[in-house]
Amino acid sequence: MMTTISLILIMILYLVDRARRRGVEEMARRAELAEALLGASPEATIVVDENERIRRFGNAAEKLFGYRADQVLDKPLSMLCCGGRSDPTELDLCHAVRLPAPGSGLCREIVISRTDGTTIDAQLRSRSIERDGRQWIIASVRSLTKERAVKAALYRHVDQLVMTKTALQRQNETLEMQVREQTAQLQIAKEAAEKANQAKSDFLANMSHELRTPLHAILSFARFGIGKNATADRDKLLGFFQRIESSGDTLLKLVNALLDFSKLEAGERSLDCEAVDLEELVAGVSGEFDALLREKDITLRRASSGTGALAYGDRERLSQIIRNLISNAVKFSPRGGDVRVSVHGGGQTVDLVVEDDGPGIPDDECEAVFDRFVQSKANRSNLGGTGLGLTICREIAALHHGDIRAERTHGKGARIHVTLPRWVPDRAADIAAETDVGSAVA
Repeated sequence: MMTTISLILIMILYLVDRARRRGVEEMARRAELAEALLGASPEATIVVDENERIRRFGNAAEKLFGYRADQVLDKPLSMLCCGGRSDPTELDLCHAVRLPAPGSGLCREIVISRTDGTTIDAQLRSRSIERDGRQWIIASVRSLTKERAVKAALYRHVDQLVMTKTALQRQNETLEMQVREQTAQLQIAKEAAEKANQAKSDFLANMSHELRTPLHAILSFARFGIGKNATADRDKLLGFFQRIESSGDTLLKLVNALLDFSKLEAGERSLDCEAVDLEELVAGVSGEFDALLREKDITLRRASSGTGALAYGDRERLSQIIRNLISNAVKFSPRGGDVRVSVHGGGQTVDLVVEDDGPGIPDDECEAVFDRFVQSKANRSNLGGTGLGLTICREIAALHHGDIRAERTHGKGARIHVTLPRWVPDRAADIAAETDVGSAVA
């Protein structure tokens, strides 16, 4: 009986010991597996007990902190904190692992200290557990250096893209503005070219008529004179010669206008400047129109301010201005109308104003009428003309450093205003230098 009981007890003890050994082996295997997992973890893993002493220190933790495991095991966690001191910002490892109760966890960014004295921004994930009546903290630390470098690079790249986009937008806006400006300039140039081409066509058509008419008259009356030389009386022949002379004079004026314009265009701009009494010059030129004025029953009225009108310029060129302006005024004035010429001096200039009672110049054409080959729409008629008279007047006025302009009259006749430098005896040399003209100015 005793033997049987002893055998049973021995068997039980054997089974219990075997089970214990198996449990120990299983725990050892689990411990080995935990150690292997801890060592293989890509993140720095640290196990801390309730006394904040380090109990496990993985391979990744060795690389991150710069310590070997045997240097930190059983050591206080504070040796891994920033200089071992409390961080007032509570971003160090020591503050981060202090959890209020078992079972809780957190994830936050911290600052860790390495053996070489440098610090690294890192991310901490920790969990508090309780085993065998003890509290354990498992902390996983990951460096944020590479991640932040990548983020910084991405932010810089994004900023660069934004700056590039903004620069491209500005460049695009600049290009669009330049295209608009160039398009507008091209449109203006196109309109100017079309206008010049139309003016040229009008000029050629007008000139062909203007040149043909006196030429036909000259040839016709010359043929009449030749054919009737033997039979016609002297009065009739005289009439033929007068018609020939009149047509020749008209043709000469047209040719002279063209030649004057050609000279000015070619740069032949020499002046023989002197003191010129503008009132006397107007009186002399006006006399050339006496016959035409009587024929059209037009009165030419001259007026002056009485302050002296000595201009500094070329007598022949200034006569040409006066002649062109009076000719235009007489041409476009109605029968029985008036042409008014006034001269007055003041300050450093002398002013000449020519007015008539004709259809005038439209307000929007006061500048255009000085362009070559251009005639005012209000004055386009069978009266003829080259469209060069006012252009030549402006060129001559500019040579004297003067000015000529058509003033707005709102359809009540034309009013042309010429401003020229005034002759001052004591300042003759200064005036010559200021106007840059003299006895041989090119």
